[in-house]
Amino acid sequence: MLDVVQSALIGLPVYAAHVLLTLLVWLCGVGIHVLVTPYREVALARHGNVAAGITLSGAFLAMALPLAASLARSVTAREIVVWGVIVVAAQIFAFLLVSKLVLRDFKAAIERGDVAAALVLASVQLSISLFLAGAVG
Repeated sequence: MLDVVQSALIGLPVYAAHVLLTLLVWLCGVGIHVLVTPYREVALARHGNVAAGITLSGAFLAMALPLAASLARSVTAREIVVWGVIVVAAQIFAFLLVSKLVLRDFKAAIERGDVAAALVLASVQLSISLFLAGAVG
């Protein structure tokens, strides 16, 4: 039993570093998402716009799922960063694709609280994140 505890303590710094690095990549990805969103997603959500809350929540989860898969399978910090860049780029691309091609007048739809439009976007983002999570493995 003591060997297990010692082994865990020895690996703790690497574990903590990988978790913190993954969290940093996630924060960067969410930050980029907020910057490219054509409406003020955070402000709208704070003021009770459910549609904006759904799209923001979708972005949080869509970034987190494949990053969690990367964290579980990566051996080095470099792998976490490489997969993180791929995940963030793919999610931003998916957001732009859906908001420009699939949902016409998307900005106005979210600003007026159109929950159906928000659910479509969140569903696409989460679907892509599941594909990416599978690809990481």
